[in-house]
Amino acid sequence: MSTATSKSGFYVTFSDLGSKEECLATITMNSPKANTFDYASLQALDEAVKQVQSKKGVRGLVLSSAVDGFFSGGFNLPVFRQIAHHDFLQLWSLGKSVFRRIYSLPVPS
Repeated sequence: MSTATSKSGFYVTFSDLGSKEECLATITMNSPKANTFDYASLQALDEAVKQVQSKKGVRGLVLSSAVDGFFSGGFNLPVFRQIAHHDFLQLWSLGKSVFRRIYSLPVPS
């Protein structure tokens, strides 16, 4: 198993599936309180997904949480009140792009 740490509390692990050529990827969120998404955490998730895409032999992706009893609170809504409209549009666009990339992966997620 290999681990790569990313900024904003996301990290990726690759677990062997019985052969050296096949593995299961896990992206774990570990942000305080509720694993909410802001621009930095979406960038970190995007980088984590890119790591999964570039790894050969990935047969599946698991999204998990290191926060006990909680997966994700979604977007960090208070951030929306603090940013300009243009910044909101960038944040929203990045979110759509990241989740579309996960949805489009050629492996189960």
